[in-house]
Amino acid sequence: MVDYYSLLMIESALSLIGIVVWIFFLNHLSNTLAVINRQNRYMEPWKVWLNLVPILNFVWIFVTVYYVSNSIRLSRVRSDADITGAETGFYGQGIAMAIFLILTLIPIAGLVFWPFFIITWALYWRNTYRFRQGEV
Repeated sequence: MVDYYSLLMIESALSLIGIVVWIFFLNHLSNTLAVINRQNRYMEPWKVWLNLVPILNFVWIFVTVYYVSNSIRLSRVRSDADITGAETGFYGQGIAMAIFLILTLIPIAGLVFWPFFIITWALYWRNTYRFRQGEV
């Protein structure tokens, strides 16, 4: 027999861990925008936190990716940096992450997209971190 209480506890624990990690990710994006010069910034860092608002976050993640990517791109263009990868501000990775995030919401079939979301999320996080550290 299936112990539904145990399954509920596991699901609750995984959801809580996911929310905590998502908050760390949003903090990272906010800090990334904060280090970009104000003239190169398309979005204020505090607006990243709108991704915590239910329902709005389904659209706002695309807005966030667009503005963070454009801010990174403009920052690199204005600094005359000749470094590959940041010329698009990692827009493709961010949009792929956002699309896979939305696809994970499809009942049952969404489980197929979780690995793709995790991979693109990790790549986007890593590359924006590398930009913030001045590596890219």
